[in-house]
Amino acid sequence: MSEVESTLSDDIVEAPRALLNRWRSIADSTGARRTAPGRNTRNGRLRKSSRGNASRPSSGEDSPGDPKLLGGIFDQLTKNHAWESGLAVGRVLACWREIVPASIAERCSAEGMEGTVLLVQCDSPAWVAQMKLHSTQIVELIASRLGSEVVTEIRATSVLASKKRRN
Repeated sequence: MSEVESTLSDDIVEAPRALLNRWRSIADSTGARRTAPGRNTRNGRLRKSSRGNASRPSSGEDSPGDPKLLGGIFDQLTKNHAWESGLAVGRVLACWREIVPASIAERCSAEGMEGTVLLVQCDSPAWVAQMKLHSTQIVELIASRLGSEVVTEIRATSVLASKKRRN
């Protein structure tokens, strides 16, 4: 191989390396940092490229392919399918014993709801009177725990009154 061919061959091999080194020096002088392929550390977020690998930074907006929190997905599902009222009933019935004082929970049980009216069944007419006496405070307790529009009123009946109606 002649000296000219050897020099030309070395230049062809060294040209890309020289160009890469020049780009690196320019990047270093502007304060840019080198990152691993497919990563952008300026905003910490990744976006899929047209080839399917995460290589470009995304904008501040969420794209359809971005991961989402499950809580937000469930909230959206309940709103879209009008499940909120059914879930509210379930929460009230499930948390009844935790919300009301133990003395009331032993004698009165939440049986269901009609709209925002909580239906409570008590052991005796005396406990129905107690429920009526404390209903405002119990509605406030439920509101503080589950939201203000879940229960707006309590309707209490006694087991004895229910049995008399059946006979």
